[in-house]
Amino acid sequence: MSHFERNHALIYHELAQQGEAVRMVGVVGPDVARADAVASEFGCRAFGSVEQLVTTHSEVQAASVAVPTVQHLETARALMQAGVDVLAEKPLAASLAEADELVRLAQSLNRVGQVGHLERFNPAVRATAPLITQPMFFEVHRLSVFTPRSLDVDVILDLMIHDLDVVLWLVKSPVKEI
Repeated sequence: MSHFERNHALIYHELAQQGEAVRMVGVVGPDVARADAVASEFGCRAFGSVEQLVTTHSEVQAASVAVPTVQHLETARALMQAGVDVLAEKPLAASLAEADELVRLAQSLNRVGQVGHLERFNPAVRATAPLITQPMFFEVHRLSVFTPRSLDVDVILDLMIHDLDVVLWLVKSPVKEI
């Protein structure tokens, strides 16, 4: 279980504490000791697999997929086939084919499938949006120290995807050329 899984658990816990209609049933992770620790911290149960979660708790309506990107399709498929809506950590998938498969699954199973592109909700980005009228040029710099939190995909899918998402959100125009 990585920082992202714990962060999702923390957010669901905080939403419940604030009175939102959220009840966190559990955390799933192959490292049972770590999953138990996070579950204890947030007052829920730990499960060793998605299958164990959904067969034990058929009332689960939504889940975060915060596993390594290469496992998104497999994990989201199991959840959607069990009738669970999914919020996947970004990037959605390791390849376009896998992303297309996730979209097809969500549509065919009538499930909600979302991607955690949260930078567009960053207060600085939100404050800037009303000031941008007809952008002609964007220059983006990502300045931070290296963190080995997502080594299963390249830096473009891991970090630059936020920049691309924000730019597309700001220009409100489809991509014309890559």
